Amino acid sequence: MTRNCCLLISGVLALAGCDSGEGDWVPSPQPLWVTDFAPDVIRLSWDWSIAGEVEGYRVERKTGGGAFEFKADINDPWTNNYNDYTVVQDTTYSYRVSAFRLGIFSKPSNTVTATAEDHSVIMLSPTSSDSLILGDTFTVTWDTNWPQFEARIGLSVDGGPFVNILHAWGERSSPWEWKVGGLNREQDIWADPIWEQCVFATSNVCVLRITDYQQGSPTDDSETFTITVTRTVTDTSPNGAETWVAGSPENITWTSTGVASVRIELSRDDGLSWEDIVASTDAAAGSYAWTVTGPASTECLVRVRDASYDLPEDASDAVFTITVP
Repeated sequence: MTRNCCLLISGVLALAGCDSGEGDWVPSPQPLWVTDFAPDVIRLSWDWSIAGEVEGYRVERKTGGGAFEFKADINDPWTNNYNDYTVVQDTTYSYRVSAFRLGIFSKPSNTVTATAEDHSVIMLSPTSSDSLILGDTFTVTWDTNWPQFEARIGLSVDGGPFVNILHAWGERSSPWEWKVGGLNREQDIWADPIWEQCVFATSNVCVLRITDYQQGSPTDDSETFTITVTRTVTDTSPNGAETWVAGSPENITWTSTGVASVRIELSRDDGLSWEDIVASTDAAAGSYAWTVTGPASTECLVRVRDASYDLPEDASDAVFTITVP
């Protein structure tokens, strides 16, 4: 019986009947990914957790259906990236990387493909045929060729300025579910968004604009679409300047159309945070008897919103006061 063996003498690998080429004992640099590209460069990175087990890496490249060809050897195991500046604009390339040690190469990494081109993004929906309903959920979609794209989406109503509806960190891919009419006014990108409703008339001509959060480009606008208000909620009391006393009964009142039930919330810090007064109550009643609770505050607001959809909503026009006897 013939046996394949390897003999290591003074740190030099002597092959005696060994299979050459790929070595299962040399770990493969997985995964490989494209970190960026432009008309004159494609940038690659790979996992470097194997750095202590290898001597370096070999990068190979091909175009079309051709065979992989040698591109570069990197003789530093702690270098886990490669920039290919020999690309031709608008040409698509495939890459793979192998690790080597003592003249033996690992199995290749996964294959990645990239085109030497400018970053781009295209808004796919909504389109001019879409008529959205305030408070409903709509699927916003886009397409981008940039793996590191992080979406910021703004809404313009009736030709007004764009305001953020998605202020995202790491939201690279579509689709995204939008609560129609909701605006994200949170400026801390690490925190959960705080939603508030834009001011809408009966029907509105709207545009969404998408751009990369970090770079400010690429960018694209959607087709013009409409947002229609079929449900309304209006808070009527408290609506500002009242003084309510903890422990006393007070009536919270509102008007509504097309809404089955409402959620009533209280803020003691001028809208920075909210607590439930009641999660759901009959919208048609138009009134809710509440026994006022502490602690005291001079910056109180009440918000009434659709219990099923969150939007529409309305809050007190100005702050009111809660005192504790």
